[in-house]
Amino acid sequence: MPDNTRTILNVDDTEAIRYAKTRTLERAGFRVLEAGTGADALRLVAQERPDLVLLDVKLPDLSGHEVCSRIKAEHPDVLVMQVSAAHVEGRDRVKGLDSGADSYLPQPAEPDELLAAVRALLRIRRAEDRLRESEARLSAIFGQTTAGIALCGLDGRFTLVNDRYCALVGRSREELMGLTVWDITHPADVERNNVLFAGTLQEGGTGSFEIEKRYVRPDGEDVWVHNTVNLIRENGSPKAVLAVTLDIRDRRASEERQRLLARELDHRAKNMLAVVQAMLRLTRADSTAEFIQAVEGRVAALARAHTLLSASRWEGANLLSLLREELAPFLPAGGGGGRVKLRGPDVSLAPDAAQAFSMVLHELTTNAAKYGCLSVAEGRLDVSWSLGEDGRLRLTWAEAGGPPVKPPTRTGFGSTVIEHSVTGQLDGTLQQDWLATGLITTMSVPRRLVQQRPEPAPRAASGPVSLRGKRVLVVEGQALLALEMVDALEALECDVVGPAGSLEQALTVGSSDRIDAAVLDLDLRGQGVQPLAHLLGARGVPFLVSGERAGGLDLPGGPHPVLRRPFDRRQLEAALRSILRPA
Repeated sequence: MPDNTRTILNVDDTEAIRYAKTRTLERAGFRVLEAGTGADALRLVAQERPDLVLLDVKLPDLSGHEVCSRIKAEHPDVLVMQVSAAHVEGRDRVKGLDSGADSYLPQPAEPDELLAAVRALLRIRRAEDRLRESEARLSAIFGQTTAGIALCGLDGRFTLVNDRYCALVGRSREELMGLTVWDITHPADVERNNVLFAGTLQEGGTGSFEIEKRYVRPDGEDVWVHNTVNLIRENGSPKAVLAVTLDIRDRRASEERQRLLARELDHRAKNMLAVVQAMLRLTRADSTAEFIQAVEGRVAALARAHTLLSASRWEGANLLSLLREELAPFLPAGGGGGRVKLRGPDVSLAPDAAQAFSMVLHELTTNAAKYGCLSVAEGRLDVSWSLGEDGRLRLTWAEAGGPPVKPPTRTGFGSTVIEHSVTGQLDGTLQQDWLATGLITTMSVPRRLVQQRPEPAPRAASGPVSLRGKRVLVVEGQALLALEMVDALEALECDVVGPAGSLEQALTVGSSDRIDAAVLDLDLRGQGVQPLAHLLGARGVPFLVSGERAGGLDLPGGPHPVLRRPFDRRQLEAALRSILRPA
């Protein structure tokens, strides 16, 4: 702030001396107020908050030392320069400075000397103000950044951490101050971390390194992070270590899924090639056309099974879907009824079992289409399956209405595939009865190859979930929307936590307060809410989401109810009741 905008209070009971000092200060461009008593001085300081008080030590009502002490107690940011013509000894200056004065100037003093002393004191104050502003900016950056920041001594002991770092490692600031970085690092990563850190301390080293490692939270969860570590030096000597930490759990999980998928695809591709190779070698036909037809049909059956497995991310293939794919030419547009009946519970086959089952069903279908019930219009096929008490899957393929059936005189490749797939690869049992009315094939496979989708348990009759007293965290970047959300929740008799307008605020509240549910703004001033979603998920807190990107982010524990904007209060109430309803 320029000097000509500074206000100085000139306090002196001698009018002539006060006038002379005022004229000197005003000519220099200062705004000057005057007081002749200690009481007037205290009143003007409270009203005007001057930048500096030029305070005579000897006043008619109060001691200048007492006035100075009271000013500093009530307004510590106001500068005080004590002046005196009578008290000029060293002990007088000591007493004045001990009373809180920022400077002490014996009188009489030349005008230039007075101005120089005032300007010097104001320069010091300007430097202090700039330093405070800089510290405030640094504190805001330190506290609000989405990265975790930690300052440690060379022994690894924490000396300073921000809120985001505390949220990442699952510990409070007070807890961390009693720990070292090695105490929270996964044991498997400590040695590598030590080697890299030792390299930064060596002469000629870069003074920094990067590492991906795991922190161990108190609940036992491993948190993958990316650390950028820099050595802090003073006068060329290492003094501390600064670590900037990013949460990379989502990325690491994605990379691990990709690695597993690549290995699985490699394994399954080799198996598929081996099956096709054996199929080509063992298929017999009277002509090239028949050979091509047989091979194409069998490869197509494998492809259909592969498609179903890919759709389920190789978790399994639905048995009914396999049957419908194979029997599609003989099914009506609706997928069932007519001459083909498909009956049984909703079960899925393990990936290895699905391919073998697909080959068996293909051979049965091909035989039925060539020689059996599917070769004539009046033929009928009934495929039924069930799960026994022992968990085994039993499937019956019953043909009727086709040409008269005779047992085969030779074993072809199709029969071999059925026999070896069921009894060999699937470790099951097979029985084929060549009745005059049609072929009956019965097979069963072990429980380990079958997954049954559980029937939904009947929901107990109950009234709507009560929202009274539920503590709901509101995270909303738009002030007016936040107020509207708070009003709507209070109308539902909820206790509102927040609203939090930034990610750092939300992480702080979300890790400390008891919360029953949360409403998250996905457009939170451009900040990603995944860290908060992970924190809430770890605490078992359900949440719903709002914002323009609602539904476009992959948040843990999803899917989550979406609150569209502008939101409807009935929709908000219904969404809250749904996430608070016991599972």
